[in-house]
Amino acid sequence: MPPYHIHYREEMQKVVKYVLDAYNTTHPTFLLEKVKHAENCYRGSMRGLHGHVQIEEYACFPLYQRVFPEVDIAFLWEDHEELHTSEEKVYDAFRKVTSSDDDSVVSREELMVLMKVIVDFDDQLMTHLGEEEEVVVPMSLTEKQIWF
Repeated sequence: MPPYHIHYREEMQKVVKYVLDAYNTTHPTFLLEKVKHAENCYRGSMRGLHGHVQIEEYACFPLYQRVFPEVDIAFLWEDHEELHTSEEKVYDAFRKVTSSDDDSVVSREELMVLMKVIVDFDDQLMTHLGEEEEVVVPMSLTEKQIWF
């Protein structure tokens, strides 16, 4: 199956890497900077993902339901809602770590919580993207007249 969502996968890999770099930094001065870099990358990725989701929910999914009524894709909408909730948990974890401008108050425990929340979200997102590709891509490639 072609990886249609490759950029989202790559962006999340970067976010995880940047937080891990922050955790592993030996220079406390750069810790907060690295976490803020991860947060900026995450925010940018989520902005793009929100646009993608809007297209799916308002154009693609309704169309697929109309053309393929025998295929239940309601779980994809449900996944979007669950992902949105998880996305907010990531933002909350970032806020806890970046709420101070003083690197010395950022604890390893806070960074571990942030990493866990990000990895959980990443796992959830990657599962969803894979399921979407398994279900939606074949519909898109059908010989049925879908778009016109």
